[in-house]
Amino acid sequence: MTFAVSLTNAAFMAANPHNSYEIGTGDFTVEAWVRGTGAGTVIGRKGADGGTGRGGFLLVIQPQGIVKFATDGGTTFWEAVTAGRTAVSDGYWHHLAAVRRAGALEIYVDGAAQQVTARGSGTSPLNVSNQRRITVGAVDQTQEQYRFFTGTIGAVAFWSAARTPQQVASDLRTVPAATEGTLLGYWGFDLGDGSDRSRQGNAMTPSGAGATFTSPGAPVTKGDFTAVLAGGGYLAAPPTSGYVLQGSDFTVEAWVRTAAPGGSGTVVGYKGTDGGPQQGGYLLVVRPDGTIKLATDDGRTFREVVTVPTAVNDTRWHHVAAVRRQAMLTIYLDGAEVRGTLGGPGAGALPISATRRLLIGMVDQAQEQYRSFTGSVDEVKLWRVARSAAQVLTDMYAEPRPDEPGLLGYWPFSYQSGHDLSSTGNTAVVTGDVTFQTPGAKGDHALSLSGGAFLSAPAHPMYAIGTGDFTAEAWIRTTAGGSGTVIARKGSEG
Repeated sequence: MTFAVSLTNAAFMAANPHNSYEIGTGDFTVEAWVRGTGAGTVIGRKGADGGTGRGGFLLVIQPQGIVKFATDGGTTFWEAVTAGRTAVSDGYWHHLAAVRRAGALEIYVDGAAQQVTARGSGTSPLNVSNQRRITVGAVDQTQEQYRFFTGTIGAVAFWSAARTPQQVASDLRTVPAATEGTLLGYWGFDLGDGSDRSRQGNAMTPSGAGATFTSPGAPVTKGDFTAVLAGGGYLAAPPTSGYVLQGSDFTVEAWVRTAAPGGSGTVVGYKGTDGGPQQGGYLLVVRPDGTIKLATDDGRTFREVVTVPTAVNDTRWHHVAAVRRQAMLTIYLDGAEVRGTLGGPGAGALPISATRRLLIGMVDQAQEQYRSFTGSVDEVKLWRVARSAAQVLTDMYAEPRPDEPGLLGYWPFSYQSGHDLSSTGNTAVVTGDVTFQTPGAKGDHALSLSGGAFLSAPAHPMYAIGTGDFTAEAWIRTTAGGSGTVIARKGSEG
């Protein structure tokens, strides 16, 4: 489930002033997905006051879908207005981009450059620096006739560079990497908050009761990222009552890839150093010999299972699942159950009784020999149910619904962050050396064909559509000047 911010009654989102926003007379780009039927400011950074050092800019939808991109130097202005109507006010999602390139102002709708009329009292590029906040859905300039936007906005991006027409068109459905050098801010709103996933980390906050996060979000694709842990880095989800499992069945899953052959460390840890009542926990550990351990603890005694040696730490991606079903502890690798030995003085389902943080790539228990995981971790899931062998196998590539029964936590790292996409919504905070890199565990794959190779599906009665309507679709990429049949169901005989 993804979100966007819906704005009514003059509500808006705002991020505090930031030095990186002081771009002066330089090139820049602002982008957003919008859905509405009226007029209003989409992005604004301009106050009511004028004078030197009080410039700014604003991107505004005017009546009948006309779009304005205005820059202001504090005493003069220069703006571009689309020459005619656009579709941005038809109530459907549309992507807007405004670019200043060497003084010229450009406007794009759904990736297509619009014909604009440029006008103003100054000479572009004007100095737009002003030490002000940036607003979404409004502008602080009271003179603007269409100050407030009513509708839905998502995937707002601010760049200190003029994005090329190709970049605007090809990337409008892509979440940018936080490390992109000219990205000043990215407020997706897709996680139901105003977090900024650029390096600035300058979150937006709602102003007014009319700002709410609604689903579905803007039509933007999540990235395929993984959390790469080094030097003792980890992610920590704050304590929450849902993690106090007591004697319940549970399942922990993750994709892991060790940084080196024989790598080791705790994949998921929920256990502290101290013992005693209300200190029970668990940990899932990869050990140097390729064995995998799931240990449970009630604060006084423990019960664990340790597998036979496996290929889990051969530097390739592997899916690990650990399941407690009543007193039984079971570990799966790549969807297959691994033979293991039960041990420990404890008996039965020991109560997971502690209220503490949940760690990914680390455990707080100082006694654990392999505390810190070095490598990549992805698609971490926590369930308050014992997943069946069939579920582990069939769902290890699947993205669960936020409200799926028994799901307590889901950290896919798709947004280059530790956001929890389960209904718990308990974001895991980065601590130490953690980076988000692509591709992730599941990867993005396509079929590459050469030398007359092809794929075929056997004949099926459903394909006999006769004179009925039908549609065939595919994404394709050829070499320059390439050709060939994409989809076919026709023989040589007539």
